[in-house]
Amino acid sequence: MNLKEFAQRVLVLILLVALALMVFQIKNILLLLFASILMAVLIRAVVDFIRARTRLGEGLSFALALLFTIGLIAGFSVLFGLQIGKQLQDLIEILPKGMEQISERFEIDLTWNEIRNAVGASEASDILKKVSTYGLTTFNMLTDLMLVLVAAIFLAADPAAYRDGALLVVPPRARKNLGETMDAVGQALTKWFGGQLLEMGAVFLMSAVAYWLLGLPSALALAVIAGVTNFIPMLGPIIGGLAAVMVAATLGASTLLWTGVAVLVIQQIESHLLMPFIQRYAVSIPPALVIFSILGFSALFGVAGVILGVPLAVALTVVVQNLWVNETLGEDVPLAGSDEEKSSA
Repeated sequence: MNLKEFAQRVLVLILLVALALMVFQIKNILLLLFASILMAVLIRAVVDFIRARTRLGEGLSFALALLFTIGLIAGFSVLFGLQIGKQLQDLIEILPKGMEQISERFEIDLTWNEIRNAVGASEASDILKKVSTYGLTTFNMLTDLMLVLVAAIFLAADPAAYRDGALLVVPPRARKNLGETMDAVGQALTKWFGGQLLEMGAVFLMSAVAYWLLGLPSALALAVIAGVTNFIPMLGPIIGGLAAVMVAATLGASTLLWTGVAVLVIQQIESHLLMPFIQRYAVSIPPALVIFSILGFSALFGVAGVILGVPLAVALTVVVQNLWVNETLGEDVPLAGSDEEKSSA
C-alpha cells in the first residue's frame, strides 16, 4: 500500500466517523422521520384498501383515507377527553391505594411514598418537573405529533416522488436494489402495523369485558391502557396488566385473585392464539430480536425508542436481508413480511 492509498483510506474513515457523529446528533429528527413514514404507511394502506374495494380514483381515495385517519384520531381524543379522561383521573387516585394494599399483602415496599423517594421527589409536582427536564412535556409531545402527522400526509400524498428523489442521491447501479428494498420495507411495515392494530383491538375488547364483569372501577380506562400498551410487545402487556391488578387490590383479595387470573388468561390468548394467527399474515420477528431491539433503541432514543423499537427492527431486518444477505452474499432469503416468507412458513 502506497502513501496515496493509505491517505485515501484514512480520509474515508474520517468521513465515515464524521457521518456517524452527524447521524447521532440528529437521531431524534431521524426518529421523527421514521414515525412520519410509519404513519404514511398506515394512510397509504387505507388508500389502497378503499381503491381495491371501490371504483374511486387516487385523489378521492386519498381524501377519504385522510378524513378517516384524522377522524379516528379526533374521535379517540374526544372519547379520551370526555369519557376515558374522567376514568383515568379516578384511576390515578385509586392506584396509590392499590400499591399500598399490594405492599401490605406481600410485604414489599410498593407505597406511593417509596416511589416518590425512589425518584428523589417529595411531591407529585416534583416528579412532573423531573419528567419535563427530559423534554417529555405535553407541549413538546403535541408539537412532535403534529409534525409527524403533517409530514406523513405529504409523504402519503405522493410517495413515489419522495422515493425517486431519495434514489437520486445514490449511484445508478445501486438504485434498483435500493428501490426494491424500500418497497419491501413499506410492505413489511404495512403488514406489521395491521397485525398490531388487530392485536391491540382484541386485547382492548377482552380486557373491557373481563374488567366489567369483575366490577373494576374505571374498567374502560383500564381496557384502553391494556390495548394501547400492547403496542409494545412483551413489556406492554405487563404494564397494562399491572394497572388492573393495582386497582383490584383495593377491592379485596378475591377481586385481586380473579383480576390476576383474567390478566394472565388474556395474555395467554394473545400470545399463543392471536399472535401466531396474525403473524401468518403479518410479519414474524424472533422474540430475542424484539427484546434487544427494545433495549437498544431505548438506549438511543429513550421512551420513543421503546415505542418504535419493533417497527425499526422490522425495517432494519428487511434492509439487512435484501441488501446484505441476498445481494452481497448471494443468498436467497425470503424477506420479512413478503409473500415468499408466508409461503415458505
